[in-house]
Amino acid sequence: MSPISREILSLVKKPHRYIGGEAGSRKKPWEGALCRICLVFPDIYEIGTSNIGLSILYDAINERENLLADRAFTPWMDMESVMQEREEVLCSLDSQRPLSEFDILGFSLAYELNYTNILTVLQLGRIPLRCESRGENDPIVIAGGVCAYNPMPVSHFFDAIVIGDGENVAPDICHIVGELKKQGASRHHILKKLSEIAGIFIPSGDTKYKIGRQIVADLDRAAFPARPVIPYESTQMRVAVEAARGCAHGCRFCQAGYVYRPVRQRSCLHAADIAAQSLKFTGHEEFSFLSLSIGDWSPLETSLLRVHELAGKMQAAVTLPSMRVESMTDGIAAAMGRARSGSFTLAPEAATWRMRRFINKGNTDENLYASVDKIFAGGWHAVKLYFMIGLPNETDEEIDGIVEMANRCLDIGKRYHKRPDVTVSTSVFIPKAHTPFQWDAQISIEEAVRIQAVLKKKLRRPGLYYRWHDARQSFLEGVFARGGDELSCVIEIAHGKGARFDGWDECFDFNLWMDAFREAGISPHEYHKKRPFDFKFPWQELEIGPSIDFLKEERRRSELLIQTPDCTGGDCQGCGLCNFVDIKNRLVVTPKINSRTDSQSAIGANTEPKLTPPSFISDDTSHVATKCQDKEHQGTMERKSTEDAQNCDAPHRYRFQYAKEGLASFLAAVETLDMLRPAFRAAGIPLRYTEGYHPRPKIASGPALGLGLESLAEFLDAEVDSKIDIQKAIDALNERLPSGIKIVGAVEISSSTPSIDDSIESSEYLADLGSARNGLGEYIKNYVSQEIVLFKRLRGKGDVTVNLKDYVANLAVVSDNVVEIRINNTKPGLKPAEIISSIFDIDEQKMRKVTLKKTKVNWKGNKTDPDSLKEFPIS
Repeated sequence: MSPISREILSLVKKPHRYIGGEAGSRKKPWEGALCRICLVFPDIYEIGTSNIGLSILYDAINERENLLADRAFTPWMDMESVMQEREEVLCSLDSQRPLSEFDILGFSLAYELNYTNILTVLQLGRIPLRCESRGENDPIVIAGGVCAYNPMPVSHFFDAIVIGDGENVAPDICHIVGELKKQGASRHHILKKLSEIAGIFIPSGDTKYKIGRQIVADLDRAAFPARPVIPYESTQMRVAVEAARGCAHGCRFCQAGYVYRPVRQRSCLHAADIAAQSLKFTGHEEFSFLSLSIGDWSPLETSLLRVHELAGKMQAAVTLPSMRVESMTDGIAAAMGRARSGSFTLAPEAATWRMRRFINKGNTDENLYASVDKIFAGGWHAVKLYFMIGLPNETDEEIDGIVEMANRCLDIGKRYHKRPDVTVSTSVFIPKAHTPFQWDAQISIEEAVRIQAVLKKKLRRPGLYYRWHDARQSFLEGVFARGGDELSCVIEIAHGKGARFDGWDECFDFNLWMDAFREAGISPHEYHKKRPFDFKFPWQELEIGPSIDFLKEERRRSELLIQTPDCTGGDCQGCGLCNFVDIKNRLVVTPKINSRTDSQSAIGANTEPKLTPPSFISDDTSHVATKCQDKEHQGTMERKSTEDAQNCDAPHRYRFQYAKEGLASFLAAVETLDMLRPAFRAAGIPLRYTEGYHPRPKIASGPALGLGLESLAEFLDAEVDSKIDIQKAIDALNERLPSGIKIVGAVEISSSTPSIDDSIESSEYLADLGSARNGLGEYIKNYVSQEIVLFKRLRGKGDVTVNLKDYVANLAVVSDNVVEIRINNTKPGLKPAEIISSIFDIDEQKMRKVTLKKTKVNWKGNKTDPDSLKEFPIS
């Protein structure tokens, strides 16, 4: 999609998904790059921007001076439809270049039900779907991610597939491809060269065996973004830092726990430092440390305290991924600070002692209930419990155990709160590659639905909630989890029939998939059957996971209910994934940090705290700002004088003016505010907050600007603790805002100043009608000659008819096809586009080609009154 396709952006519901320019994004010179790679996440923007793997690769590649990494996501179906209708090509976000112009496309294989989205991206990018159909000028199409541990179902769509960790090898791949393309090497030669790298599988290559995997030996030496892209919208608007990779508990159903071995932990101070830097840059109000089993990371409590210490005024809430039930401690609960208004997630996985022994979960009922007690006692009102259904050898006793466990947890919650919540979430067990259960059967759709119906019926107590996954989606996921390259044709057929976003309930069409299987002559039910131990799986000869003998032994031990201990204790279990030289378990020691002095010393004498805000607070009140910080976040403040106390308690209000131009005009009002709020935090401006469980910064915006309408005169009011240096604050804000949004001025206003909406008398616009209408003068003359010009607008509660004469204060032609219009701030409000289309008789389709820009706001009142803002002192 071209950056000038404003008309196309106006046709879709969420145009911000396609415009790029976010704070933290990289727009490197195209011509100067040795190699250009577009990293593609095959789901929508807000899902892909929360993927930490994509963020790591984007940073690792762009840190190399001569490499360029860009991003793309699967367009939602409304955009795909528009693009196909208008024969538009899919472009990247940062460079706005067609995907076909890149040297490499790198896809993330994070979820089996995203496979059809891969084909959507290739199709819209004008790239042949199958690797054998691509020519010398087509990009090298590469994949990686957890689903690459069984690459066979999608192998026909990729030239190369990276198995394992990608951050070290991705820049090397780019250098090899860039250098060889520079030398004029053929596509075949480039792929042959890539095949020589460990962990790279070339589906069309001469050999497909003994591929091995890529692995990062030391996380402290690995790339990780401290200045991540700040998305316009994301499922997780928070700072996320990977604290550890790998897990040695050996839960026998968990693919990630086996393929990401050995355990590699990031040091406490390194992780806390990254979190602190990221909070400073992004201004996010939440942060999280991520790991497959975050409770095993011994520095967790210390790291949380360290980040809080660095944060100071910029306190951020903590969220953690689901935890093993035995890993919750009083110290962790205390260190999580003010996050208690949300929910806390625990993962029992199974509700009976027998089944937990079977899957190698070593915890007890008492572990769970003790953790739940700590959570509710610590102030949380809600707990989420994750379970699996359909595990091998499962009986109805396990299902009843889920109900009993949920009720017991709710009873614990009622000791501390009037209305505690316990949410039970279940997913269907899927036998995954490289696990001891890879030979086991998957339950049928009918059996999964039966179990879900039992749980729905029995989990009806007030305060209990039940969530479940669509059994038909789990059925399809199970097919791809153990399938071979014969499934590529099924994916292709299903995509041709319209399969898109199969992981989304509103998009998933099970019948379509069953038709595709029939057309391909493949029975999907065969993939769910139990396999004998001598069965040869499609991925087996790649030798990319734990040894087969180890997995068979683990499956035997499960039948005997024998626990396999965590190998990080020093007792090797023989999975075959360590070489005990560089590839081995790397555990970190928790530093002893008892004070701020100790923590700084532990980091290093030359390292300053990362969250020191910019020095924009006016000199005469800087001491007051410090005291205000202490008052709000530490609960105490020693006042030296009554004057200090009065200054601290009295807020200061500032009215900021900002411009919104270019593609940023397609950010809706809510997304614009979502960018501005964290920018104030990141800039260190001491915003005041509302009271209650969910405090919000006291920022108020003016009337919402129409989507796609540019403006030089947007305003917001911010209430802050202390008087600020306006210019320094403006500079700090502009460093943290996305492309197209810029603060152009600010002025302090009194507490009695009316809101922005109530202060505005009228707004002025320039409208370039282009080819949408000629003879503008005649239309204006006709409009002026009428005393009443009625306009009917359909609203949710019925039609509203108004007189446009009450709205338009001035209308004139300023140049060819460009008019200037001043619109009164009259209620009910009308969009400038509605007024223009009515006066000049322009239909909806042609109006999409009209460009509108707001140039000025006129304020009410007498200009001699400083609070009236008759002449707002910003150019």
